[in-house]
Amino acid sequence: MTKTILESGDLRETETAYELTGPLSRVTIPATLHDSLMARIDRLQPIKEVAQMAACIGRNFDRAALEKIAGVSEQTLDDALVQLEQSELVFRRGAPPDASYVFKHALVRDVAYESLLKRRRQDIHARLVEVFEAENAAPELTAYHASQAGLTEKAAEFWSKAGSQAQARPAYDEAANHLKTALIEVGGLLDEPVWRERELELLVQIAQVYIAKEGYASAEASEAFGKAMQRIAATDSAELRVAIYYGAWIAPYIGNRLYQAYETANRLVEAMSGEAELIPRLISRRMRAATLISMGRSPEALEDLKVAYDLYQQAEITDFATKFAQDPGVQIWCYMHLAMWMCGDREGALVVADRSMELARHLNHANTFCYAGLHDITLALWEGDISRARKVTEEMRQVAIEHDMSLWKLYAWIFEAVTSCMADEADGPARVDAALKDYRATGCWLWAPLFLAEQAKAQLRAGDAAGAEAAVKRGLAEAEVCGERWAIPELHRILGDISRSQGDSAAAAKAYEQAAADARAQGAVLLLARAEAAIEGL
Repeated sequence: MTKTILESGDLRETETAYELTGPLSRVTIPATLHDSLMARIDRLQPIKEVAQMAACIGRNFDRAALEKIAGVSEQTLDDALVQLEQSELVFRRGAPPDASYVFKHALVRDVAYESLLKRRRQDIHARLVEVFEAENAAPELTAYHASQAGLTEKAAEFWSKAGSQAQARPAYDEAANHLKTALIEVGGLLDEPVWRERELELLVQIAQVYIAKEGYASAEASEAFGKAMQRIAATDSAELRVAIYYGAWIAPYIGNRLYQAYETANRLVEAMSGEAELIPRLISRRMRAATLISMGRSPEALEDLKVAYDLYQQAEITDFATKFAQDPGVQIWCYMHLAMWMCGDREGALVVADRSMELARHLNHANTFCYAGLHDITLALWEGDISRARKVTEEMRQVAIEHDMSLWKLYAWIFEAVTSCMADEADGPARVDAALKDYRATGCWLWAPLFLAEQAKAQLRAGDAAGAEAAVKRGLAEAEVCGERWAIPELHRILGDISRSQGDSAAAAKAYEQAAADARAQGAVLLLARAEAAIEGL
């Protein structure tokens, strides 16, 4: 307020004081701070326009960008910037011509900005778009100015680009914000078919971001996939349709509603079988294979995975991070090593698992690494390899914490609990119960029967036969309801061990025979070998 009155000309400075230059009634006192700042800026002629253009750049601006849009000589610009400094409306950092500036307060910048007519503001923002686009500046910077300029198509393009770059780093919160802004811009362009399809692409990409950050049961991801499914008729792209169907499949898959997941995946494989595009066929096969493995049908899954891998080798996949939650090659290998192990190729499974982890580390993509880790640890559980499971669990936990990925933090906790059972730590079974409670609360339940099997083994080794039997029966009940049958042979074998520990050889033999029959029906060679060894040991 003091600055406003001093700059008004209604006072003059003497050696000892300030004196009025006219009647007191002529002195105008602004009613608000906003009015005061506006009055100061209005008196900045002829440098007001420089302040306004600087305000269009932002609260922080540099001389180089301002020079490219100012349309005045270097000397005129420098004189204007000096006057702005002297008025204490802006502060300078560095020396011209490399100086940068900041408005004293955000309100100062806002007042200068609002003093421009809307059309003039848009013209300045449009010139800034040209400048930043030519300089290959950060896409979010160009996108912001395009939005302010009313250049809707360009704004959508650059917000999308900014979101993709953030997703690839990964910086998931930033990516989601940029992509949602792109979606808003696209919402004004839906009269044209090309933009209706672009809307679908953005919805899928937003869903993938939330899957990576929050997990497969993410409400944001489900909402985005749901909107995309409602609008799926807007695209003829097989790849995009597969991505949308993936959203319909992943929730029942990770939620362990495998009959529903299989129906969706099987329908998609049939729909994509005649497509010329390779990636849609690859993804549909991989989806069905993943479901088949957990359903105890690994030989069938291997057939799908062989087809998927052949397609993967033929396909040219670029920028996978914006199209898929994980690298498709790593995905295929993850399920391939689990299916191979089930079918009896133990050594081959371990080789493929090592290859999967190696590629995941090389790609340096957080979600791909955690995905590979999940399946590698699961293989280690089947192997009984505590050391491997714990090593990869800790790696996964660190990555999940670094990138704030809630699902992978939860899986790390589950595996820490399960491996504590494998190591016969006293609190292991209780930790599994606590972890599974949180797991179910997220809407996830995949492989819960396998985790319960490890809990039961630990309880039996600790002499708690009743607790072990309760865990096995819970696992068997869950398997029947969910359709996750791959752990059933192991659960029956554990039930035999429980009967054997109680001296009931007949019940043990019956359980072992059931385990062998289940494993034989599934083509689970290694689980069959375990059951047969138990029978021989009676």
